[in-house]
Amino acid sequence: AEILKQLETALKAENHCEILSEYKKRSCLRGKSVTVINGTESYPAVVKGIDDKARLIVETADGKEKALSSGEVSISMHKMHNG
Repeated sequence: AEILKQLETALKAENHCEILSEYKKRSCLRGKSVTVINGTESYPAVVKGIDDKARLIVETADGKEKALSSGEVSISMHKMHNG
């Protein structure tokens, strides 16, 4: 939570474009299969990247893209089985 607070503060600063660019480059989730957990709902997805609002972009099993903010969801890593 502290990291997200610092990121939010930095994004509000003048150099937010540079910080966001670095944040996107350092993300280790791009291309990873994850389970998105939001309240009682959960679903598998693949991380596509991070958008310009620092939201995690995922693609669901039905091919839809969703923008997720950390305040709404929790993400748990797992392997998706194609079959």
